[in-house]
Amino acid sequence: MNPIVLKEKISEFLKEDLGFGDLSVAFLPGGTPLSGSFIAKQSGIICGQEIPQATYDLLGHATYKPRIPDGAPVKAGDIIGTVSGTAQTLLSGERVTLNLIQRMSGIATQTTHFVKLLDDATIRITDTRKTAPGLRLFDKYAVSVGGGFNHRFDLTGGIMLKDNHIALAGGVTQALAAVKRHVGPLTPVEVEVETEEELRQAVAGGANVIMFDNQNPETIKQWRQLVPKTIKVEKKKRGGPPPKKKPPQPPPPPPPLLFPNKKTPPPPPKKIFWCPPPKKKTPKRGPPPKKKKKKKNPPPKKTLTGLFFFLKFIKNPPPIAHKLEVCQMVSKDSFYPLEISSCGRSFLLFY
Repeated sequence: MNPIVLKEKISEFLKEDLGFGDLSVAFLPGGTPLSGSFIAKQSGIICGQEIPQATYDLLGHATYKPRIPDGAPVKAGDIIGTVSGTAQTLLSGERVTLNLIQRMSGIATQTTHFVKLLDDATIRITDTRKTAPGLRLFDKYAVSVGGGFNHRFDLTGGIMLKDNHIALAGGVTQALAAVKRHVGPLTPVEVEVETEEELRQAVAGGANVIMFDNQNPETIKQWRQLVPKTIKVEKKKRGGPPPKKKPPQPPPPPPPLLFPNKKTPPPPPKKIFWCPPPKKKTPKRGPPPKKKKKKKNPPPKKTLTGLFFFLKFIKNPPPIAHKLEVCQMVSKDSFYPLEISSCGRSFLLFY
C-alpha cells in the first residue's frame, strides 16, 4: 500500500474516532507502559499488518512487531503480533486498528475461498469499484492478498462502456468509434454486452475486453466461441456466494397420546339431566268462561311437592357398592340432589 495515502486515510479515521480527545483515558495514568498481543479469534487469512504501526506513529510512542505476514493462514488462538507502548497510545488507537485488520482479513479470507473453489489457473477473480467510500485502498489490497486481482482503482484506470454509456452513444458501434478516436494505445477499452448482437458489434469495433453481463454458463460457452483469443473476456455475476444448503431436518415427533396407558380407559363423560319446565296450555278461542264462585277450600295437607325420582338398575352388580355417575340438575327452579347408594343400585332424589 502507498504509505503516504495509508497515513492520510488513517489520520482521517483517527480524527473521526477521537474527536477532541479520548475522555476514557484523559483522567487515568495514560503514560503507563503496557504490552500486549494481537490474537486471532477464528481461522482465516491475515491481512493488514501495516495498519498498527502506521496508527501508532500518528498517536505517540508504541511499537508493533508482526509475527505472521499478510496472506498467511491463521487459526483461532494464534498470536499475529505483539505491541508495547504507553497506555494512551494503545487504547486510543485500538478501535481503528482492529476495525481495519478485521475487515481486510475477512476480505482476504473470502477471496481465498473463491480461488480455491474454482481451482483453475486460467480463471482470475477480480474486484470492482463497489467499495465503501474511503476504504477502497484497503479493500483492494485485501483482494490481492487473498489471491484475487484488482480491476480499475478509479475512473482513470481505463474506459469501460456500460449499458448507460452505450445508450448515450446510440449503440456499441458508435460508442467504440467515439472513444477510439481520442485514447492512446495504452488505455484499454472494455465493453459490457447483454445480447449476442452487441457482442458481435464489440468484436468488430475492436474492444480490448468484453464483459458478459450476468449470463448463465451455457450462454457464456456459446459466446466465448465468437470472441477471438486476442480479446479478453470477463463475466460479471451479481450477488454473493450461493446460500448454504440446510441439512434435512428430522420429522417432528407425533403428538402425545391422550391416554398412553391402554389399560387405563378414559374417564366416563359427565351426564347432565335436565328437567324442562311444564308447558302452559294456551286457552282456546271462544266466549270467556264464566267465573266460578270461589269456594273455601280446607287447608292443604303438608305433602312433598316437585318430587323427581331417578332409578338406575345395573345388571350383574359388583360385590361392592357402586355409585351412579356424576349428575347435574338444570331447571328453572333449584333442585338439590340426594344420592343414595347400595350394592348394585343407585338412587337420586331431587326435591
